Amino acid sequence: MKLYPSPFSENIADFKKKIDLIKKDFKTIHVDILDNKFVKNKILSLTQLRKIPQEVNYSFHLMVYNPEKYIKQLKNFRVKEVFIHCEAVKNLSESIKIFKKNKLSVGVAWNPETKVKNHLGDIKKVNKHLIMTIHPGASGRKLLPSTLIKIPVIRKLNKNASITIDGGVNFQTIKIIKKYRPNILASTSGVFKGNVKENIKNWHKLI
Repeated sequence: MKLYPSPFSENIADFKKKIDLIKKDFKTIHVDILDNKFVKNKILSLTQLRKIPQEVNYSFHLMVYNPEKYIKQLKNFRVKEVFIHCEAVKNLSESIKIFKKNKLSVGVAWNPETKVKNHLGDIKKVNKHLIMTIHPGASGRKLLPSTLIKIPVIRKLNKNASITIDGGVNFQTIKIIKKYRPNILASTSGVFKGNVKENIKNWHKLI
């Protein structure tokens, strides 16, 4: 497993401070982009993020409607991958094609209530999947263990699937999370709450 710190920030100064704390230990971070419509919350936009020196790679989680309209801006970043929500697009297959056409590594994000069985064909079209293990929109919410069951279901349908889990990842929940063997963990409070340096040391020991 790998850990991607997620600096959930409302202002540039806070985001930059968090990057400075983790950039020596992590090459990639998980970055949420919200439109305050699909998810009711406000954090840094892509326009604001562009003002910050890019010292790491970005795994973008687009919690937005019509994610295709962000493609032009995304190309200005060091993008490792982009996750789009199946619940936020009219035609998931077409959205996937558009991102691939623009040479962006695209994956599908799944909200807790979304049934995998409703998108069986699309699971095979991308090898990257992000499972929301909390209700999206804020940091610090409790892990929903039932969401982890999606991991073996997706892997059964796509043996090449790389699975990220996002939400409620901390030193208490890692025991149950490990049983499902996700590839990547995205964590905000699990990294940035308390002593960040000590947290990083502990994560290195655990994963």
